[in-house]
Amino acid sequence: MFILNIDNYHNIYHYNIPSLLEIYNILHFITILLNSNSNILRIPYCSNNILLHNPKGIDSNLIIKNLEDYFMNQIGKNYYEQNELWKQSLIEDSYKNRVENLNVHNYDGHIQEHKELRSLNNSKLVDFILHPLHSTKDYIECSKLLFNVFKRLEENTNKPNYLNDYIIPIIADWPGQVNIRRAITLRINEGVKSGIPQQILNLIPMIDPLHISLNSRKTLFQTYHFFFEKLYHNLFEEKKVLSQKLKQTIINLILDLTFFV
Repeated sequence: MFILNIDNYHNIYHYNIPSLLEIYNILHFITILLNSNSNILRIPYCSNNILLHNPKGIDSNLIIKNLEDYFMNQIGKNYYEQNELWKQSLIEDSYKNRVENLNVHNYDGHIQEHKELRSLNNSKLVDFILHPLHSTKDYIECSKLLFNVFKRLEENTNKPNYLNDYIIPIIADWPGQVNIRRAITLRINEGVKSGIPQQILNLIPMIDPLHISLNSRKTLFQTYHFFFEKLYHNLFEEKKVLSQKLKQTIINLILDLTFFV
């Protein structure tokens, strides 16, 4: 089974020396990765003549039903009830697990515990291009690069195209979810007129716990930056500047400190 990842990469954290022509040199790239795992069975594109995508695209009735039946039970708790649950989980949690939670987003290769998880042995780099990744059009262009690779494999090996019969889950952050689902909906509604390849329907966007954690913590930090800035100055020095775009490990540390203050 193949698992796809399309994400952006930039060197904004690199130190840059200003020159006579520019004050910085920030480059934006797109990485297209395929991860293969022979232990996971491939998922058929169409099972019992039932397509995986909802023909309605965005089904408001289904959203309301799931919201009422499941999510309201989870978010219907008041702050006091939820806070007691958080306290209990922290009391029962070990020091080792809490340190692990702080390091889970730290991609330093020297951390021994994560070397196996961050191995690229089963990963295939489809392409690495200099390009921004901001719009639905950008994601469609990246998808076409992937489809061309499968097409070339079919022509060179005389094997059936993988995308004719199977789907590829695509792990993406929130912007990736929105733009890829928008492309799928446009293809369903407008068909060939949309200019989007048919193979886009073989991609199934999925948001993983890692990106949910990343996005929720980042959103919380940026929304209440004014509060965290006061706390930061109180803990460290008044002259220290707390940027609104911090590395995830620093955001985790500040949120953890906030909870225990």
